[in-house]
Amino acid sequence: MLEDIPQTTNSGWGFYGTMHTMGANAEKAWPIAFNSIKKATKCSTAEVLAFLDSRSGRHFADDVSNYMLNTKKLDTAINSATEKWMSWTMDREIREKYGIPSGTPYLTGFVVVAGIESEEEENNVCLPVKPNGLDINIEILETIAQKTLGVETLQVRKSDSLDFHDLGVWSIKDALELAYKTGMDAGLGHYAVSQSEETNNVEPSKKVNTHKAR
Repeated sequence: MLEDIPQTTNSGWGFYGTMHTMGANAEKAWPIAFNSIKKATKCSTAEVLAFLDSRSGRHFADDVSNYMLNTKKLDTAINSATEKWMSWTMDREIREKYGIPSGTPYLTGFVVVAGIESEEEENNVCLPVKPNGLDINIEILETIAQKTLGVETLQVRKSDSLDFHDLGVWSIKDALELAYKTGMDAGLGHYAVSQSEETNNVEPSKKVNTHKAR
């Protein structure tokens, strides 16, 4: 073993959860995959952990499962999947977005990307400070998401069923309008989402119906 291997933080999904769902020995597969990927990519422990616990880790587990159809040896299947992912290269769009050099192996690139995204989540980089110095209030955003989109939380829970939602364009429009109005109010010193709707004070002929027929 290369070093002490951290435990998964996403046992219900990612690589670990997917292997378990497919009937494989996830406990045994975890250290094999961790060492195989770390050795091939030369990435850090934190980056490999983030990759295996991410959606990309789930896709990697899918490939491992496919190889297991031809071999019953778990380590052989994992190493084959690692070699396959290392033989590909990343798409230009993803490379440019994250500043990854051209020619970087597919696996290495996605391990790096997972590490970047994990660090952004921890540092709350996805909720930056506005140019005018006003902090974006996550509680306000979640209130808007709950009221207009039916989304319970904006926290990343590393599960496709929890992090992805089917939304109508009318509800997205409502959310954007409310977010814009809230931002305007914040600029005037009002940081709470108003409980009254401005459209109630507009003449009926001038009201905009944002709730289109579904």
